[in-house]
Amino acid sequence: MILTPGAHAGERHITVHRTAPPTLDPTTLAGAWSKHVARTGGVLAHTHLEDIQDDPNTGGQVALVVANDTIDALPTPDRRALAGALRTTPLLVSYEPRLNPREAVIRVMEHNPLEKGVEFPGVDVLRPDARGYITIGRGISGFPARIQIFDPQLGAQHILVAGVTGSGKGGTLQLIALAHHLNGSAIIYADPKGSSNPAIEKMAAYSGLGVDGAMGILRAWYNLLLYRVEESARLGLKNFQPSPDRPWVPLILDEASKLLGETAEHRKEATFIINAGATLGRSLGMPVVLANQLLQLAQLGGDAAIRDNIFYGGSLVLLRSDSQQKHLVDLPENFAGCNPADIPAAWAEDRALVFDPTLPDNHPSRTFGLAFAAAPGAHPEMMRNWILEDATPYIDHGAIAVPADWRDWDRRDEIASIPVIADGQGSGGQAAGGSGAGDFGGLPPAAWDAAPKKPATAEEKILAAFTDLDDPLGLETIYVHKDQITAATGVEGRTLDNALTGLTKKGKLHRQETDGKRVPGYYGLGTEPRTPSAPADESSASDEALSREVNELLPIAIDLVVTTQHASRAMLQRKLRTGWETTKALLDVMEQAGIVTAPGADGHRDVLADPDDYADCLNQIERDRPTE
Repeated sequence: MILTPGAHAGERHITVHRTAPPTLDPTTLAGAWSKHVARTGGVLAHTHLEDIQDDPNTGGQVALVVANDTIDALPTPDRRALAGALRTTPLLVSYEPRLNPREAVIRVMEHNPLEKGVEFPGVDVLRPDARGYITIGRGISGFPARIQIFDPQLGAQHILVAGVTGSGKGGTLQLIALAHHLNGSAIIYADPKGSSNPAIEKMAAYSGLGVDGAMGILRAWYNLLLYRVEESARLGLKNFQPSPDRPWVPLILDEASKLLGETAEHRKEATFIINAGATLGRSLGMPVVLANQLLQLAQLGGDAAIRDNIFYGGSLVLLRSDSQQKHLVDLPENFAGCNPADIPAAWAEDRALVFDPTLPDNHPSRTFGLAFAAAPGAHPEMMRNWILEDATPYIDHGAIAVPADWRDWDRRDEIASIPVIADGQGSGGQAAGGSGAGDFGGLPPAAWDAAPKKPATAEEKILAAFTDLDDPLGLETIYVHKDQITAATGVEGRTLDNALTGLTKKGKLHRQETDGKRVPGYYGLGTEPRTPSAPADESSASDEALSREVNELLPIAIDLVVTTQHASRAMLQRKLRTGWETTKALLDVMEQAGIVTAPGADGHRDVLADPDDYADCLNQIERDRPTE
């Protein structure tokens, strides 16, 4: 019954419904929402539903959740609590936030269309489209579940797959690997557990099993990464363009915690390599595909840069978890409210309270492959992978790609046996392929003991984070959002804002601008954006200008080389922010003075001078160089 005002104060109109309207019937989506979900203190109080529709795909209903004017944005609901308020189970509820913070999609099902699974429809779904997207399964809505393995403008895309044993992690990796194989990628595969996914081994150009074998794979892949870093600097390359001889080279690392976890034997070295790949690999055609049971930072080497570059810049597939992962890791914004621990191990209903031997013993069907998955910027919904037991029949064994552009490919076994950092100590070791691990991130070894003993200030922490995230070649400006700075430094709130303002005024940072307008929250290193350096043979710098630059930087370059005992061109470019021609000239001068050897066939130079010889080296050069 509904009362409405009449023509005057003494009149009321009474409307009597023979059946309750949907908003008053708690068995309908509208009624349950009004009575339980949107009530004061409810899971999504101060919200209402719009555009309620029947959903033939699930036998239930779907609607748009909209925030009332009393709130600015929809809160992130706990899915179990939301399912309870709707008087159903988490497997029969789907909640998908939209880009508009005031809207989301709610789906309440009579049956979950993913329960039966979907057989693999054929390789066409895994052939990347023009924007690098592949379809790995189907969502509850019926829409394809897509992730991205490359972007035409941004380069290779990292992927992280997380889930406990039996959740479908191996099957997901097999689909991703087959997509890369179909794309002509040279797959590098590391499996610390052993031969747990034979199909991927058959697709791989190079694979290693067991902890030591997997570690060797990482070393070889890292040396290829360094080669492409130096090649990019030498040729002035910006956007990676694959070719048959220079293909995409994804590193697929299964059970990552066995190399990156807190107790892993090779944790320092493996973390160093994955950090380098996560930061540099995208622009060099070398993505990282990590698979692990848990998403805690400790399981990923304790390195925030790995988390930030892979989580926030790539695709993420969250399979079933046995722990409350949402409390252990900062998921990307588009995964708000997704908790893989809400996915049960089986679809079966709860058993009866009392055993009845006359009833058939129905075995529960597993939720293998059920996940939340999304590419960058997309909103994840519950989905299920294609059912593909074995990818072997789809492998073209005559088209296993290899990175033929790397001159040391035939030496990969030798390179795999040599650690890229010495004795596991930081980043000061010598890489097997001729370039040192000190090329990437951190201070040179000689500076470790000289580091300030007092706690770093907020500004110092922020500048250190920008240095780690910056382009190691100094070719372009890398812009970082405030949220990433907080994740990397722990500096937040007003302290962060004050530090960023101070660094900007000092000219150590600048705000990002697009079309003359500031981009909110994004900052870059230095006073103004850097533009990509031109190739050496196209450089317009005169010999006189080059000579002046070499004279100014020579004392610093000698100090770096002699002190660190490391003569890598990539290291000097990173530390001095010089171009290829200037760096080569500096090394040539040091070669003539007997400080370093001539480059070998692989480009490697040995340092001949001892750390105590710095002053003598500089004086010798000054005596030998002609006066101007």
